[in-house]
Amino acid sequence: MKQFGKILKFELKGYLRNKMFVGITVFLVVAIAVVMFIPNIVAAFESDGEGDVTSTDLPTMLVQAKFKELQQATSLLISNHRHRLALLQQRMDDASPQKLLARGYSITLKDGKPVKDASMLHQGDVLVSLFEKGKIESCVQKNN
Repeated sequence: MKQFGKILKFELKGYLRNKMFVGITVFLVVAIAVVMFIPNIVAAFESDGEGDVTSTDLPTMLVQAKFKELQQATSLLISNHRHRLALLQQRMDDASPQKLLARGYSITLKDGKPVKDASMLHQGDVLVSLFEKGKIESCVQKNN
């Protein structure tokens, strides 16, 4: 790591001594500054003859134009998310146990847990079956 520092120091000294490097750097800084301030420069030339456009008006107009576009994009995005949320809500409602019971199915529980496999049951186990309207208790007599 000490070697890297020495090499970097040597290279930077070489670049800074090179007049071409310094000249290009200054040119790039000036070019970037000019590009950044082009809207203000254009506004200054346009306002000389008319007097109705100031250098501060141009950025304000651009912000207002972008604000309307941003407002429309935000409204569209919110609308899309609301629609997606409604679809997800419908999927959740369709998957609810109450909808399952309303379609004629029952849910069978053993010790408060759903029975997913008949091999879990043994003779004498007490089961609770839930229906859309009511529930019953049953006892396992035989497991095949």
